Amino acid sequence: MKAPGAPGPSRSVEPLLLVPVAPGAFQANPEAFLRLGRELQGGLLDGVPVQLAPLAELVDQACWIALPPQADTGSGPKAPAPIPLRASTSQAPLSAREEQDLERDDISIGELAERLWRSSSLEEQGELLEQLGRRLGPDSRLQGPAGSQAVRLRDLLEEVYRRALAEADWNVVRRVAGSLHLVHPQLEDALTDLLVRQKQVVVGRNYTSDSRISEPQGSASIAAMIKRFSGEDGREWMLQQELLLALDGLARREPDLLSGSLTLQLGQLLLLLTGELATEADLSPIDAFEALCDQPPHAIQRRLRAVLADLEHAKAALQRKEQLHVSGRVRWDVPDPQGELPRGGCWLHHRLRLGALGRVPRDFYPGIWDLLHHCRGIVIGDKLEKRNRLDSAPLLSEKTPGEHNFAALVDHLLSKIEAPDYRQLCTETLITLIAFVGANPKVVFDDDLVLDVVIGHAVRVGWQQRHPTIPAGQYGQHKADAWDAFYLSSPADCRHWQLEALRQLTETSRA
Repeated sequence: MKAPGAPGPSRSVEPLLLVPVAPGAFQANPEAFLRLGRELQGGLLDGVPVQLAPLAELVDQACWIALPPQADTGSGPKAPAPIPLRASTSQAPLSAREEQDLERDDISIGELAERLWRSSSLEEQGELLEQLGRRLGPDSRLQGPAGSQAVRLRDLLEEVYRRALAEADWNVVRRVAGSLHLVHPQLEDALTDLLVRQKQVVVGRNYTSDSRISEPQGSASIAAMIKRFSGEDGREWMLQQELLLALDGLARREPDLLSGSLTLQLGQLLLLLTGELATEADLSPIDAFEALCDQPPHAIQRRLRAVLADLEHAKAALQRKEQLHVSGRVRWDVPDPQGELPRGGCWLHHRLRLGALGRVPRDFYPGIWDLLHHCRGIVIGDKLEKRNRLDSAPLLSEKTPGEHNFAALVDHLLSKIEAPDYRQLCTETLITLIAFVGANPKVVFDDDLVLDVVIGHAVRVGWQQRHPTIPAGQYGQHKADAWDAFYLSSPADCRHWQLEALRQLTETSRA
C-alpha cells in the first residue's frame, strides 16, 4: 500500500507501507482486517489517497535508501537472553480473591517469583509481573528459576506483551502496557488537534482544576497526567490514552458528534462506556470494566461513537447501575458524628493529618463486619478495581469480627488510596454507613456499597444545597469547586449529605 508523497528533485517519492498481520490477531477479528482492506481498495483512508496492490507491483515505485553499515566491534551480535516463562496453556482469569492474595503485604518477592515460574497462564503471568513491578520497579532483576541467571523484569514484561498481542488478549496487553508505562506517541498530536477545535480535555477520574488540559502538552506529559488522576489499574491508563486518540479521530471524521461538548472528560467517558456495557450484558460495574478491558481498540472506538451519539442514554444507563435496592423500613435520622476541629485549623488539614496517621475509632472493624451483613459487599477505593471489593458472603463465613486478618484486609484497602484526605473521607463514609445500619438493623441493600459512588453523590448534594439557584444540569461545570468545598466541610455536614445521597439513590431505584 502506498500514499502520494512530496515530489523530490527528480521524481516523486511515495512512501510504501507494509502491514504485517499476525495469525492470532486475524483469527480473533477477521472482519476488522477485511473492512480495512475494503477501505484501502476504495482509494481513500481517513482522507488520505492510497493505492492498494501486491508488493511486486509497488516495490519499484518506492525510493530505496541504503543505510550505512554498523561499526564492527568484534564482539558480534548478542543473543537475546532466554525468557524462562512457560507457554500459556490456560486463559482462565484470576478471581477477585486470587488477585487480592497476590497484593497481600505478607506475600514475599520469592513467593511471587516462584509462582511466576510455575504459571502457564498468560493472565496470571501478567498480574504477577504487575505486582513484582510495583514492588521492585520494571528495571530490576529477578532471580531465574532453579538458580538460573537473573532476568530483567522489563524483559519478562515485554515477552508477555508480545505473547498477548499475538493471542489478541487485550486485557493482558493493556495490563502489561501499564506496567511498562508505555506512551502512545500520537497523544500530543491528538490533544493539539482537539485544542484547535476549541475543546478542553480533562484526564483521569479525580475532579480537580489540575486535571484539565487547555494548552498543548507532550505525549509523555499527557500520559503522566492520566496516571496521576486515574485509578491504580494500569489498564485504565491505557484505555484513556485510547479514548483520547479515538476522540481525535471522531472529531476529524464526524465533528458533529462533539459539537455540544466544550470539555471532554476521559474518565467520565470511560465510566459511561462501562455503564453502557453493564446495562447491555447485565453486569456489575466492576465486571463491566473487566469486559471492557477484553475488547480490542476498534471495538472501544465503536462504543465511544455510540455513547457520543446518544449521551443522555449513556448517562441514564450509568445512573441506573449506581442505584441501590433496599428492603426494610428506613429511618434517616442518624446521630451526628462526634469530633471537634483543633483550634486554628481547617477540616481539610484535619483530614490530611488523620488520613496520614490512619487512625480509626475503636469499634471501626467490628462495625464494618456488621455492615457486611446488610449488603452484598463493600468497595473501598477505586470502584472499577475488583481487588478493592469486600465480598460479604465468603468473609462472613470464613472470618470473625475480631480477627486480625479481617482488620488487616480493611486497612490494606484503605492504605491503597494514595491521597490521605480522600482516604479519610472514605473512613468517615464507612463510619456513616455503620451508624446508618446501627439505626436500621433490619435494612438490607441488595447491592454493593461503593464508597466512590456514595461520596461522589454526597459532593453533588452538598453543592446543590449550598447553591440552590444554580440549575442541576450545570453541576458538571462546578464539580472541582464542589469537591474543594466538601473537603472543607465538617464531618457532621458531610454525614447529612451522605445520608441524603443514600436516600436519593434508593428512592430512584424504587421509582
